[in-house]
Amino acid sequence: MMPRRVLAALGPAFALVVLVSVPAAAQAPAPAARVDRDVVYGMYSGLALLMDVHRPAAPNGTAIVAITGIGFHAGGAYGAEPMKEIEPQLNVFVKPLVAAGYTVFVINHRAAPAFRYPAAIEDAERAVRFVRHYATRFGIAPNRIGAVGASSGGYLASMLGVRSGPGVPDDDDAVNREQARVQAVVAFCPPEDLTGAFDDFGISAIAAFMGILRPSDPASAEFKIYRQASPLASVSPDDAPILLSSRRPGSARADRALGEDGSGAAWSGRTREADSRDRLGPPDRSKARVP
Repeated sequence: MMPRRVLAALGPAFALVVLVSVPAAAQAPAPAARVDRDVVYGMYSGLALLMDVHRPAAPNGTAIVAITGIGFHAGGAYGAEPMKEIEPQLNVFVKPLVAAGYTVFVINHRAAPAFRYPAAIEDAERAVRFVRHYATRFGIAPNRIGAVGASSGGYLASMLGVRSGPGVPDDDDAVNREQARVQAVVAFCPPEDLTGAFDDFGISAIAAFMGILRPSDPASAEFKIYRQASPLASVSPDDAPILLSSRRPGSARADRALGEDGSGAAWSGRTREADSRDRLGPPDRSKARVP
């Protein structure tokens, strides 16, 4: 079995991954008590930033900001499917969480090709600030907010865990005065180092997100921007605990990663843990470790 110290450190993130790793068919999750559609969490130059709030029948007071994976690209045509309504992903890592009592906020955000870095990060942080500011309205605790996402959504969820995200004390908008860092993250297959090796699709998708091609010269200004935009570049000992999976959520391999005995020991080679100031579970002020 996994040592108690490790279980305590992974507590909130491990609880999330247990929920989202089991196939939807096996869990047969109950529907949300209700879904509040198209809640406006911000405005950008007249463009409404929308989220759907999936409210559980028996809320546990914890909020999860969920970000679907879209390869950093969003359709620009009228009638294009909103990223917050991608049903296969909602089935895997939204509905099981709602069935377990979590209030889940699934967001749209600005994306390529119309918008570039750091627009999507700013929107994800705005969503956290909005949820935190209106915690009472949503029936959640402002210091119990997690994030989950896959692929590009996992990248954004990771950034919510490693960026400091301080509020702006004198901002005219009270939402922007709130802290944007979450207390726990689970990210499936996220690009944590944008300077790393990718196939042609990954290179082009990230270039569209960044707005610039990644040069080969590590000393170039453009390469430094890529590094700066990587979650790994912002890792520090006070980050939120983050659980990374290199397996598609809901797959048999993801299930096996939890270990035959349910201990989660098989995750040790594919996870990053970084403890935060204030989290969902008991604190462990150990240094961040990146396998």
